[in-house]
Amino acid sequence: MGKFNTNRYINCEMSEIMKIKPLWAIDENVGFLLDKALHPNNDRFVFKIVKTKRLIECSDFKEVDIRLLYTGDDTNDNRISQILYCWDNGIYLDPPTIYAENINHKVMYSDGRHRVKVSYFLEFENIPVALEKDDLKIMNLLLGFDQ
Repeated sequence: MGKFNTNRYINCEMSEIMKIKPLWAIDENVGFLLDKALHPNNDRFVFKIVKTKRLIECSDFKEVDIRLLYTGDDTNDNRISQILYCWDNGIYLDPPTIYAENINHKVMYSDGRHRVKVSYFLEFENIPVALEKDDLKIMNLLLGFDQ
C-alpha cells in the first residue's frame, strides 16, 4: 500500500472520521479479498453479519485497547489510520476472521481486531465477519447472527 499521512486521520475531528463508510470485500466485492483462503469457492469460511456492539462484548482483544480509537501506540495508531485511509480512498478490506475460544467462550481473532475497533468507534451497527463453517453453531450461540 505504501506510505500515507497518518496525521491526516489522527488530527481529524471525530465528526469528520465518522463520515467514512466501510468497504468490505464480501458479496459482489468478494474479488477484492486479499486473503484468498476466505473466498467462498474454497468452501472453508462463511461470512456472517453481526451486531458490532455484540461482537465487542463477546471478544477478547488481547493487547488492543478498545477504550480509545487512537491510543498513542504507534502500531495501533498506524493500523487505525491505514483502515481509515483504505475506506476513505475506495479500497475494500477483508472482514475480520474470528473463531471461538472454547474455554472461556470468547470470540478470538485470526485477523481484524483493529477493523472491529474502527467499526465500533464509527458506530457501524453491523459488521461482516469470516468464520470457519465448523464454528457456525458456537458462534451463533455467542453472537446470534441467525436472529
